[in-house]
Amino acid sequence: MAAPAASKAWPPVRFVPAYLQRIGKCLTFGCNPEQTRVAASIVRDITERSHYLNAAAQLHLMRPDLVVDRLRVPANPLSPYQVDRRTQETGVDTRPNWQEQAQSSAILAALAEKGLPQLLRYAQETAPAEFQSDWASYINSSYMDGGFRLYSSNVQVFKIPQFPDTVSVYGRFALANGRVKTFQIVQTIWSHSRMVPLGVVTSALRPHIAGARPWLPHIRRLVGETKEQAEEAGAELRDIANRITWLEKQTWDRADAVEDMGAAKK
Repeated sequence: MAAPAASKAWPPVRFVPAYLQRIGKCLTFGCNPEQTRVAASIVRDITERSHYLNAAAQLHLMRPDLVVDRLRVPANPLSPYQVDRRTQETGVDTRPNWQEQAQSSAILAALAEKGLPQLLRYAQETAPAEFQSDWASYINSSYMDGGFRLYSSNVQVFKIPQFPDTVSVYGRFALANGRVKTFQIVQTIWSHSRMVPLGVVTSALRPHIAGARPWLPHIRRLVGETKEQAEEAGAELRDIANRITWLEKQTWDRADAVEDMGAAKK
């Protein structure tokens, strides 16, 4: 994996299934005790750290009070709208793809909304003292009275949610390219049961302010706040990838390798 650029987030990391498959292929060719220990340590790091590394490498704020951590989502969170009667009776999802995607977007947007208040409060609490009252007004006032307006919301669905599930919601601030009056809050919804990001929700907010934008320098500072953390997470991701490559070269990726536990070799 290439190192993340200093000013950019990694793309959403969906490495877990592929990494586990690569480790499984190594095991099918037989591992000595040391190789087995390494394989077990990699699997442990992936299962315990994948959600953190995914979020940190994308520049998300990782302070515990800024994360919606391990939220239990029940089955049919949009019930009775998520599934029709035939699906309920047969247990087979009969929704066409467009409906499935639309309802998945609505679910992810609702989950992301749960994380917006604490992110905006964090922006207010960390703003320079002379702008604290401005930020309080932005957050608590109506748009016509100077508050923020949700200018747009974009949902990217990576995986169709399957509930019940336990999810975490991570967020970060970003500048909206080409829109000087707008900033963004980007949130990733992570599935702990599937160990993949379900999607990303990007909310663009615009204050009802004419002229000066005292919030802009503070947003720029918040955007740069997590760069070091992202670089550290990127280094850890590269280390996991390197350990898997080492394991492959010690097992199946050798001239004398012989598969002994099934048809893993391709």
